[in-house]
Amino acid sequence: MNIITKVSLNQGMSHYVLVVYRHAFATIVIAAFAFIFERKGQPKITFPIFMQIFILALLGPVIDQNFYYAGLKLTSPTFSCAMSKMLPAMTFVMAVFCRMEKINIKTVRCIAK
Repeated sequence: MNIITKVSLNQGMSHYVLVVYRHAFATIVIAAFAFIFERKGQPKITFPIFMQIFILALLGPVIDQNFYYAGLKLTSPTFSCAMSKMLPAMTFVMAVFCRMEKINIKTVRCIAK
């Protein structure tokens, strides 16, 4: 996937357009399954809930993928893939600095992290 994306970015495709295509395809696929399987089981979505979902979707994956594809356009697929795999480690370090995570080397849970 990274190599195909890199080739399309090198051919002149904007990374913004690539994110829109990716999200449009995912929306169509997920909406079809949700319409078929979850139509009767879920309550109606109110406007405040819809706005919360919209803002979280905008801030999470959209910005993340724009940064990822911008980095992929400027570097190699190997480098961008390696950097995306480092994200959980950087999140853990930030959680330790913000005192949201405690380090206790004697526990198995902390060693696994």
